[in-house]
Amino acid sequence: MAQHQDATTKDPLPGSTGWNYFDRQRLRFSARWKPTDNFTADYSYDVGRDASTPFYSQLLNYNPLNMPIGPATGTLPAGTVRPLPPLVQVQGRTAAFRLPTSTSAATARS
Repeated sequence: MAQHQDATTKDPLPGSTGWNYFDRQRLRFSARWKPTDNFTADYSYDVGRDASTPFYSQLLNYNPLNMPIGPATGTLPAGTVRPLPPLVQVQGRTAAFRLPTSTSAATARS
């Protein structure tokens, strides 16, 4: 099995992998040997590797239907949306700050 996803959010720091990236690979092998009716030997091997970067969440869009902005508090009239709080900003597909993102790879065997 293999799963791969390129970074969904670019890290502006040069040389960084980006956010929400993953590359997962897994291999499983099993065998059964039954030389007689009284003896059965089962063998199984499983190995996996996961290289990923942390999840980064940011607001990419606000009010895509261009609905009228209603009041920040109280009853919200039909067909309106609440305004964004002053600290919340809409970002693009590049992270708002630079932080080294490199994959953390883990290998598991059983």
